[in-house]
Amino acid sequence: MKCTVEKSKLLEHLQKVCNVVDRKTAMPILNNLYVEAKDDTLTLTATNLEIRITTTLRAKVEIEGITTIPSKSLLALVSKLKDKEIEFESNEQFHTAIKCGNADFFLLGIDPKEFPELFEFEPEQKVCVQQSDLVKMIDAVSYACSYDDSRKILKGICFTGKDGIFAAAATDSKRLAVIEKTPDEMPEEFFNFVLPLKTAIETKRLLGSDGTVTLELNSKMIRIDLGNTVLMSKLLEGSYPNYQNIIPASFKNEVVLQKKEMIESLDLVGIPLTEANGSVTLKFGSEEMELFAQSTAVGEGRDKLMLPYQGEPFQVVFNLSYLLAPFKYFHGDALTMKINDPTSPVMLTNGDFLYIVMPIRAK
Repeated sequence: MKCTVEKSKLLEHLQKVCNVVDRKTAMPILNNLYVEAKDDTLTLTATNLEIRITTTLRAKVEIEGITTIPSKSLLALVSKLKDKEIEFESNEQFHTAIKCGNADFFLLGIDPKEFPELFEFEPEQKVCVQQSDLVKMIDAVSYACSYDDSRKILKGICFTGKDGIFAAAATDSKRLAVIEKTPDEMPEEFFNFVLPLKTAIETKRLLGSDGTVTLELNSKMIRIDLGNTVLMSKLLEGSYPNYQNIIPASFKNEVVLQKKEMIESLDLVGIPLTEANGSVTLKFGSEEMELFAQSTAVGEGRDKLMLPYQGEPFQVVFNLSYLLAPFKYFHGDALTMKINDPTSPVMLTNGDFLYIVMPIRAK
């Protein structure tokens, strides 16, 4: 194999695939990229056996061929090279000479036959959605995924299609985040799938702000097509809980909370907290809300925000990080808090987004 590529384009495409490589793998081949030069293109593939990303860029190909190159070393090297073009030439032992200006390198590869074969995949359904909408969906719910191995189905985002609405939901049993969008195309019949959190994160990294993305899926796999870059991943298997059952039908009180103000105030009063599960108390009064957090080891913090609240005075206690998360990741300026009492589920909502969180019982 021998080819020449533009340095800036190669770096851009390496950054798309290298993050999926598992540095702790027991299989040395998985630390390598599968590299193919053919028909004036260079194709790079990386996999961790759960996710596979393939990306293609233009190249000046003198000799077609296939090799593997250590991903971490190649990314580090290309990111530091200064000239505009990089030349690759691999030998029969699949080792690759790399030249860029006055710099020369020689990286040791592995026989490409050891690289895992492409996932077998027959699509059964297809969804086309705006890339910007899918980014918003992942941002709006991914933080609510569980990290508990005892319920692996909750370690992903549940996507559902019904009546022309494409919804994403995540829950760790303590909170629930849901967002709905209208896709450009999707099946008429009901469908759902659970995308692993790692796959969702990698997908978001590949998405842009313009254009559509095509999702093809069956019961076990998903293929996400972005033109010159394709991600394939296994889906989580099992039945996702019916989260609609925990969404209250009505609320007695509501108040609009500005995103920027809430983030700043919660960050501020949370400074004395040393525990990861530290709590914050919200005290609502006439046109104001007081935030209070306390740690026995450090001290306490208070702040006050002026709000258009006219209801009965009340106070409610939350895990601070659970309350802060939707304000940090929701794409919008404000969320409306809806509440019945200090011990019942509380909703934060805005248009197509809702977040349910259980308060903490005051001691």
